[in-house]
Amino acid sequence: MRCSCALALWLVASAVASAAHATDEATKADCLAAHEASQSHRNAGKLRDARRDAETCARTECPRLVIEDCARWATELEPLIPTLVFEARGPGGTRASDVHVLFDGAPLVAELDGRAVAVDPGEHVLRFERPGTRGIEQKIVVLEGDRARRVQVEFPAAVAPPRPSGSPPDVATRPVPTAVWLLTGVSAAAFGSFAYFGLTGLDARGELVDKHCKPSCPEDEVDATFVKLLAADISLGVALVSLGVASALYFSRPEVRASLKGRAGAAGRAFGLDAAGLRARF
Repeated sequence: MRCSCALALWLVASAVASAAHATDEATKADCLAAHEASQSHRNAGKLRDARRDAETCARTECPRLVIEDCARWATELEPLIPTLVFEARGPGGTRASDVHVLFDGAPLVAELDGRAVAVDPGEHVLRFERPGTRGIEQKIVVLEGDRARRVQVEFPAAVAPPRPSGSPPDVATRPVPTAVWLLTGVSAAAFGSFAYFGLTGLDARGELVDKHCKPSCPEDEVDATFVKLLAADISLGVALVSLGVASALYFSRPEVRASLKGRAGAAGRAFGLDAAGLRARF
């Protein structure tokens, strides 16, 4: 029994040792891979990835020589990694925080909080997006060691939300006010009155001239002629004033935007009422 217990303990110890050895080998392989990747990323200008790999292979469980290299690299890379500070403002100059930033198409910042963000050196494309406005793209060249570089953008006024697919567009119209039609009618009537009284007044004055009765012409005929000519002058004034006011109202009428769908619906309802009226009359 005592031998069996000793054998069991030896087997357990062997298994633990084997597992620990396997773990050490896996950890060593990870450390060596991170060591190599850190150098490759640094040569490629991907300083953020290089620092991450250096921090990985600088762990205490890595081989001593690897730890020394990786710890030195991590220290060297820290001041070389550039950082950007983003600032966005709205149309009125107010500071905007509800902005997310894409770095070469990949998400970088979900919301602006004023903190510096580490990036890689080189030429890059920044895209700033804010709900309700158009996105803004900006090309920049970032230098190694460029710390807390400020990048500012200003968003334009909010744009209208996109129209649902299939809905008709709005149409700008300038309806003619009713007063324009009324004043035009008054002007036309006044021009007619001017023509009538002017012609009859001139005829009456011509008859008085033909009689050679001046200055002792019949008073009632002189008064009638004067009244006709006065009525012609007044009619001309009313016609010109009415036409002028109607023209001013016509050319200064405001623009009204209406949907084609709404106009079509209104036309359809009007047609329906007319048709119902026809059916009722017949």
